[in-house]
Amino acid sequence: MKPTLYTATGECVTPGRELGKGGEGAVYDIEEFVESVAKIYHTSPPALKQDKLAFMAATADAQLLNYVAWPQATLHGGRGGKVIGFMMPQSFW
Repeated sequence: MKPTLYTATGECVTPGRELGKGGEGAVYDIEEFVESVAKIYHTSPPALKQDKLAFMAATADAQLLNYVAWPQATLHGGRGGKVIGFMMPQSFW
């Protein structure tokens, strides 16, 4: 059973099939958001990177997301927990 993750706004995200894996983490499709994928880090990134990902997700807009593999939302292991990954548009995966 795969864990349920949460966005910063508390939406549930369930990782589905693993699409690929690399040095930082793995990428999964998302059951609730079929046009997005989730990158989940092997270990929680340092606080500065967590802050950077949160800023990037907060500043994303529809036009930017059409051209760049930019974080749409941060992903957390629990509501209000540390950033352990992020969602991005599937079209860039």
